Parts: sequence; structure tokens; C-alpha cells
Amino acid sequence: MIITEQEKTLQIEDIAIPYDLRRGKPNRVKLSFAEDMTLRIETSTGHLGHFERDFLESKSRWILKAFQSQQQAFNQRDEFLSRLDEEIPILGQLTPVRFEADRKTFFRYQKQQFTVLAPARYIRAHKKKLLFFALKEFATRYLEQRVEEWSQVTGLEYNRLRVKDLKSKWGSCSALRNINLNWQLIFLEEELLDYVIVHEFMHLREMNHSPRFWAHVAEHFPHYKQLRKQLKEKSWLVGILS
Repeated sequence: MIITEQEKTLQIEDIAIPYDLRRGKPNRVKLSFAEDMTLRIETSTGHLGHFERDFLESKSRWILKAFQSQQQAFNQRDEFLSRLDEEIPILGQLTPVRFEADRKTFFRYQKQQFTVLAPARYIRAHKKKLLFFALKEFATRYLEQRVEEWSQVTGLEYNRLRVKDLKSKWGSCSALRNINLNWQLIFLEEELLDYVIVHEFMHLREMNHSPRFWAHVAEHFPHYKQLRKQLKEKSWLVGILS
């Protein structure tokens, strides 16, 4: 690994990774990646001494793997956003998007097509905004239905459901028995979406991730470990339209 301080890059194999050096907590080196794929390095002094350089060298394989993972996620997000008004994954199926002029603003969804209807002047000026709100409304209706169905299946009652913009997670459950879901769950395959819902429902039994919690999850999804892995691979979608 070659560290070029003037250009602020780490050269690992044939890849140059930009880094940002910051002062952090004493006696600790912390590594993380920003959204722009810059490696954030926090050291106790804000500088790279012998210890910090040795630490980076020992973590070079992790840094390279994490950078490549970030790069892949960045490319996936970029492709998703560039084709947003043409096609979009709905319940895991790549679905063509169509806009039609109409006096009122509403949407229609079929498995082969998502149609946004609105006055022509709105379509010309606010195409992506219309699509955003149509997708969010569709997601709210769909998730409300699925949550109610899973409530019946599990026999668990919740206090309130909120379908919202969440930038860093798919869902949460509070001690007040309120369930929060990221509306962008509708981009996932139905099984993954249902897994997230069941995960939050099981927190109504166990407000932790203990073995008992996972045992409850396994009652409905015995292969939950595989689903967790698949969900992690889709993490680049979290908050993509927030």
C-alpha cells in the first residue's frame, strides 16, 4: 500500500482510494466510507504516524473490499436514478413507467406497468416529482395492507403504523408498539419486504436481537439468515429517494 499525503490517496494494488483525515477520539483509529466513496480516517492527532500507517497497512484488504463494495453500490444507485422515469423495480420486478395526460392526478399499477396520470403541464414540469409521490402513495397503501395481513398471521397487535422516509434503515419498532417502515421497501422482492415486516413484528415480542428473537423470526422465515444476506446486498436502495 502506498500513501500519498499530498494527493490524499491510498494506493492498494492498482486502485487509488481518496481519503479524508480527521481528528477523532484518543488512542483509536476509525475507518469509514462517505457517500462519495472517500475513506474517512479518524486518528487521535489528526495525522498519520507510524502506528496509524501500520494500522492502515494491516487493514488494506478490508479497505479495498469495502471500497469496491461502495463503488458497486454507487453505480447501482446511479443507474437506478438515471432510469427513474422510464422503469423502476416494483416488488422486485423491473416495471416500465408511463405518463398519461389526464384532468386529475392519480396512478395505476399493474405488474407490467406503473402509470402516472396528471395534467399535461404538470407532467412536462414535474415528471419525477409526480412519480415520487405516486410511488409513495402506492407504497403506503401496499404496506398498510401487508402489515394488517401479518398482524393476523402472527396474532400480534401493533399500536400505530407509520410509512415514512427513512434514510438509513428499512424499519423500526418502538416500545410503544409503533411500527415504522421505509416506503422504499416496495423496490424489494415481496419475500424480502415481508421479512422486514415480520422482523419488526417480532420486536413486539422481544425488543432485542437475542436468540429468542431470532427463534420467533424463524417460525415464519426459517431461512432468515439467507434473507438477511440478500437484504444487505440491497442496502444501496435504502433512502435512495429520500
